[in-house]
Amino acid sequence: QGRRAGVLLVVDVGNMNLPITPVDKLKTKVNIELEELGLNVLGSKDLSSDDTIIVLHMQEGYVTIRVWPDQKYCALDIHLWSSFNKMEQMRDALVKALGSDHSSLSSYRIVTGGMKGTSTWDEDHKTIGPLIEKTRSC
Repeated sequence: QGRRAGVLLVVDVGNMNLPITPVDKLKTKVNIELEELGLNVLGSKDLSSDDTIIVLHMQEGYVTIRVWPDQKYCALDIHLWSSFNKMEQMRDALVKALGSDHSSLSSYRIVTGGMKGTSTWDEDHKTIGPLIEKTRSC
């Protein structure tokens, strides 16, 4: 199975129209959105005492949600090491869960290292781009 690819999608979301507190409501809403996409949410953790940083662990990767309620702003890190074809759907679902839309977001992608042993490797391998081949002995 050789090298593994991962993709990190960084999303800035403005004009959030939903309150983020209590944070359990936000986590529940985000979990529902991700599970409706067929993703396997394994758990979540609040990383700050004021519930402004949340990490959701999935079989396919993780999502970090950092919110600034006073500015109605949120930063998302969506890091996948499988099911890359669902990345845009995840972004859209999370933006919707936060009560915003595409007119208030910007994003960029970074190719990162992945995770060996993912169950969707055969499917992902066909969709992620060029086949890496060793063409000479170096």
